[in-house]
Amino acid sequence: MTLQKKPKIVNRVRRLQRQIQAIELALDQEGGHSDVLRLIVRAHGTINRLMAEVLENYTRMQVVALARMLDAEFARANERLIDVIHSYLK
Repeated sequence: MTLQKKPKIVNRVRRLQRQIQAIELALDQEGGHSDVLRLIVRAHGTINRLMAEVLENYTRMQVVALARMLDAEFARANERLIDVIHSYLK
């Protein structure tokens, strides 16, 4: 993990922890189904954003850096791959 991205990723993990706790609390308090589902959807979105952030970071560090040294077209293809990952996880 790069140092500049790490705080953002750690904040997402902390947000996810709070969201999971909110789901548990809603279940313990026998909250309405729509409330519980809404909380689950929010956590799901956070997980998707976390996954996208980690995948992007990994791709940039491991693949794009090497690709830029070897082939600019390969680097552009990897940028498109990152865009596809973001689109899929939205």
